[in-house]
Amino acid sequence: MDEMTLQEYLAAQNKKPKRSKYGNKKTNVDGLTFDSKVEAVRYQELRLLEVSGEISQLATHKTFTIQPAFIDQRGKKHRAITYQSDFDYLDKYQNWIVEDVKGKTAPLTTTFKIKMKMLLYTHDNIDFRIIRL
Repeated sequence: MDEMTLQEYLAAQNKKPKRSKYGNKKTNVDGLTFDSKVEAVRYQELRLLEVSGEISQLATHKTFTIQPAFIDQRGKKHRAITYQSDFDYLDKYQNWIVEDVKGKTAPLTTTFKIKMKMLLYTHDNIDFRIIRL
C-alpha cells in the first residue's frame, strides 16, 4: 500500500488541517522546531547573545516537574504536573533565566499562571521572564 502525507490524507477526507488555537505557525530554525514565529525570532536573538558571550548554556523546551506523580489514599495514580519552558540559559552573572515567549496579544491563561507560580515555588533559584514580541 502506498503511503500518503497528512495533507494528502486530509484532502482525500475532504478536510482542512486543524488550525492552531492562537493562529501560531510552527517554524524551523537551525534544525529545531518552534511553536511560533515569535519563538523562533527570540531563539535567533538568544543565539546571537550566546555567540557574543552574554549568555551561555542556551537550551530549548526544557521540562520542569512542578509536582511529582503520586498515588492517592484510594490507590488512584496521578501523573506529574510539568511546565515546559521555551528557553533557559545562564546570563553573564550566572543567573539561571527561564523564558516563556508570548505574542503581543496572546493571553496569559489561568493554567499558565498557575504553572508559572508552581514553577517559581518549586524552583526558587530561577529568574522567570515572560517575553512579549
